[in-house]
Amino acid sequence: MTRYGSRRQRGWRIVALSVVLALSVLVTGCATAGSFCWSDLDPGPEAAVQARSSVRKAYRLLEETERFASVHVGIAGAPSCQVMAFQALLRSRDAAGAFSALVDNGTLEGQLYGLAGLYLTDRPAFDRLLPRYATMTDSVRTEFGCVWGAYPVSVIVVGTEPIEPSDLAQWHEDNPLAEYPPVDLASGGWSLEFKNAYR
Repeated sequence: MTRYGSRRQRGWRIVALSVVLALSVLVTGCATAGSFCWSDLDPGPEAAVQARSSVRKAYRLLEETERFASVHVGIAGAPSCQVMAFQALLRSRDAAGAFSALVDNGTLEGQLYGLAGLYLTDRPAFDRLLPRYATMTDSVRTEFGCVWGAYPVSVIVVGTEPIEPSDLAQWHEDNPLAEYPPVDLASGGWSLEFKNAYR
């Protein structure tokens, strides 16, 4: 036995220290990553987002996003910049106005974040817009965990192939609030995932 214990004990101490260090980096990263995601972006227009500059930058990230991402992305399951930006808008003074502006001005992927936000902040607007997206066959790029892909908008919105507006009421009745899996926009599944992430 050496002064610091056996080699095996030292080995386990090194492993334990490495795990503690990795966890502390991850926790610190989650707390500060949001602002780094959009720090280099120009703020979105004040006409679209009545908020401070950092929130307008988060809006800009979602307005220009090219991916509809889940809460955790990449092989390490890092927090998604898009979801952190979504949360920044959700906490803003005029969240409903910001999400509505995303639906009007964003990429198709950004529009889906806007629709998810309206589910939480302006349900009548969400209900009015939902049929348009439930029937859309255009594809959006996705990043779910470490898997990149593309899906028709209708699959993100209702979890199936396109649903005609006349069938949407029956679909709602047959599909009460979903929990993951499946998560879709129509039932509020994505909205709640984004809202409750990182708590």
